[in-house]
Amino acid sequence: MFSCVLIFGHNLLDNIHYENSILWTFLHERGPILTTPDHDFRVGYALIPWVAVMSLGYWFGSFYDKTYDPMKRKKLFNIIGIAALLLF
Repeated sequence: MFSCVLIFGHNLLDNIHYENSILWTFLHERGPILTTPDHDFRVGYALIPWVAVMSLGYWFGSFYDKTYDPMKRKKLFNIIGIAALLLF
């Protein structure tokens, strides 16, 4: 549930901006964190959605246990995939 709330809800934070906040840039926004004459250090992927995606992937790992029926897993994943496409 934690992962789904973060994945589907992190865009609600798009209207919140903190000027010159390195922490907020790492957590939610893509952008530069340090600019020098020779280099531009940028955050390419915000942590909030990626933490959620990784924890959801960890949870899905339990479906690949040897005791879990492969046909049942395939049916469940097809339902989840179709539902995700429809929600998108």
